[in-house]
Amino acid sequence: MINDNNIEENDVATDNEIDAPNETKVSESSEIKLDEDNIVMSPSATTATQTGTKISRFLDNAMSKNWGIYSIIVLVAVLRAFTVHLFIVPFNFAPGGVTGIAVMIEYGTGINWAVWLMAINIPLLIMCFFLVGKKFAFRTALLTFVTLGISALLEFADSNTSHVIGIYVPGGSIDFSVLMPSYDMVMFAPILGGVLTAIFVVLLLRIGASGGGVDIIGVTVNKYYPRIGFAVFIMGFDIIVITISFFVYGNDPSATRSGMDSVLLAFAMVFTTGLAINFFLRGFKSAIKFEIITTDPEALSKVIMKKLNRGVTKISATGMYRHEDKGLLICIVRKNEIIKVKNILKDYPNTFAYVTPTSEVLGQGFFAGV
Repeated sequence: MINDNNIEENDVATDNEIDAPNETKVSESSEIKLDEDNIVMSPSATTATQTGTKISRFLDNAMSKNWGIYSIIVLVAVLRAFTVHLFIVPFNFAPGGVTGIAVMIEYGTGINWAVWLMAINIPLLIMCFFLVGKKFAFRTALLTFVTLGISALLEFADSNTSHVIGIYVPGGSIDFSVLMPSYDMVMFAPILGGVLTAIFVVLLLRIGASGGGVDIIGVTVNKYYPRIGFAVFIMGFDIIVITISFFVYGNDPSATRSGMDSVLLAFAMVFTTGLAINFFLRGFKSAIKFEIITTDPEALSKVIMKKLNRGVTKISATGMYRHEDKGLLICIVRKNEIIKVKNILKDYPNTFAYVTPTSEVLGQGFFAGV
């Protein structure tokens, strides 16, 4: 939605006034109105909006109830255990954080990484209970315990299926080995692992919990020392863990890859996780804002609404160089519609447009809220 704000001054230069600077002043008395009657939503846009709204309502309803919160914790534990078991441990790299430390200890001792994750988290959870919050600590502890259980089941199934990743069921087994990339396609491991990690991180953010470990330390430090950014702290810790992994995996003569290979895989997963988290949080709701200064706002707005099925807001403006009346058109479009807008503007040479990315858009034609 576009707020009813008064825009004071905006200096721009149009294509037909190149010989001198063109300053466009938007009338301070101009009232921004969104002509909702002229907004026509395409069937695909309507379907996407309705689907997004239904998913959002379902998640919001689940978040408001204990069963929904605990169900998500169990789901996150399953995703986390599978991610480490399928895409991290077999490829000998540590993706940062306490999980990376636990994976390196398993590499050296042979004891399940989740056991070490639990051992590291216990003192941190006690600290979290007293310094951060009881609810936050309880949910994080529950996630850690369930992760340990799922990881133990996966390890048991792995050891009883001739090292084929699977789970026994009556009359046979469920084989998950098809999900694990081969050693010839090792780069898929950090990519898939990063995407799955991003999914459970976003789910944890929705319920106000964390994966434990360095997150607990980061939240505690940020609470008492706000100047130390949470993201900066996490990044620094990850870099330290990944650097240590170079010596852990690089000093093993029986290793199939060098220590530098392990470091590159770890950074690839951290990078993929960051991109995926940003996409899941903003990607579905981001858009592009076009602001177009034109001498023919009526005709141009009709073409945009007809061809793109998007609403257009008109603001009266004055070009201060020639004191010429103009119109400032504001239109929010999806990223895949940028080329369509540019093609439309080619037919209007006396226009000047600038584009601004928007991190989130709510309202008619877009998401109703997530």
